[in-house]
Amino acid sequence: MSSDLRHLGQLPALAGTSKEAVAAEFAWRASAWNELLANFPTAVAPAAIIRSLGLYRGYRGVWVDKKRTASTRAPSGITIGVRHDGSSYADRLSETGLIYKFPETEMPGYDDMEVEATRTAMRLGLPIFVVSGHKDAPTRDVRLAYVEACNTEAHEFLLSFVDAPIVMPAGRVWGDSSAATWISERIASRANDRRFAFEVIARYGPNCAVCAMTERAILHSAHLRPRFAGGTDDPANGLVLCANHHLAMDAGLWRIDPDAQRVVARPGIQLERIGVTRSVISQLRARPSVESLEWLWELDFKPVISVLRMRRSRAQGSTSG
Repeated sequence: MSSDLRHLGQLPALAGTSKEAVAAEFAWRASAWNELLANFPTAVAPAAIIRSLGLYRGYRGVWVDKKRTASTRAPSGITIGVRHDGSSYADRLSETGLIYKFPETEMPGYDDMEVEATRTAMRLGLPIFVVSGHKDAPTRDVRLAYVEACNTEAHEFLLSFVDAPIVMPAGRVWGDSSAATWISERIASRANDRRFAFEVIARYGPNCAVCAMTERAILHSAHLRPRFAGGTDDPANGLVLCANHHLAMDAGLWRIDPDAQRVVARPGIQLERIGVTRSVISQLRARPSVESLEWLWELDFKPVISVLRMRRSRAQGSTSG
């Protein structure tokens, strides 16, 4: 996990959560996952089976078995499963991870407890179950995940999918801070293409860099230099943009002058016309990569996709030659 995310959503040490209790909870979750796969190798199972295994119950988005997991130092318990009904926007879910929004219902007290319980699962390095599918479908898709990070400002968790529980090596004891650190490092080393989206929001905050839009549902974590053009998933190679300004940037309607640190419109286009109300990026709480800004500036106002087209054209030319 990157250093700028380690502080997000941390809890005080849960001294009342014994090492034995954490180890037993891990063993229960690992056993439940293995039992599910033994009977349903694709992890697609009837809702009744999922409930009988204790992976998810109830009607709320977060399932916490407080009777088994709550203690005096962890009164909210520890999250076991979360429900993902497929309503998240495209940048929230992938094959490797999920950006999971904090629960926001008409019962804020319960919401707060569920957020705390999910943070506890993160701090203790315990896996959780992500159950997806329409509520009326005969089966549900179950994935095993770890809570990699929490952004309290944007009200979201970063979940990383795994094929199997991460087993603690000999010499490490569940419940120790060093053990939790070891688990978090293993999670961060695994592929999760939602990590870039999460880290860009954490770096700049949940608001568009060039306008006043703060509605999270239409905010994108936009690459300045896309991966197909040699860009990386370093969050400094990104900006938070609303859907309109992400599309406008990729289309070449505006660029950022890396020297003046100002937004510049394509000739013939006025910034006001495309809704840019923040033209100086010095107001951002973090600065984007100078190299990425220079790459985009040197592209001039050509669409970003033109780089891919030029590469394909050159490749076809060399093949035909």
